[in-house]
Amino acid sequence: MHLLARYLVEHGISLDDFAARIGVANRSVVHKYTTGGVIPRPPVMAAIVRETGGAIQPNDFYATAK
Repeated sequence: MHLLARYLVEHGISLDDFAARIGVANRSVVHKYTTGGVIPRPPVMAAIVRETGGAIQPNDFYATAK
């Protein structure tokens, strides 16, 4: 499980809620991030780091990129 997916589950945050928090279009975009299928662009990456209090870092995405 990708670290972002684990973080969302552990903190009870829905994909829809997280999408709104980081400013992306919808839950399917967040789902792609949680599966490692898509690496967020820099502004979204910064929002993810901010919203997770630094628990999720850019390197977490690159380690799982396909």
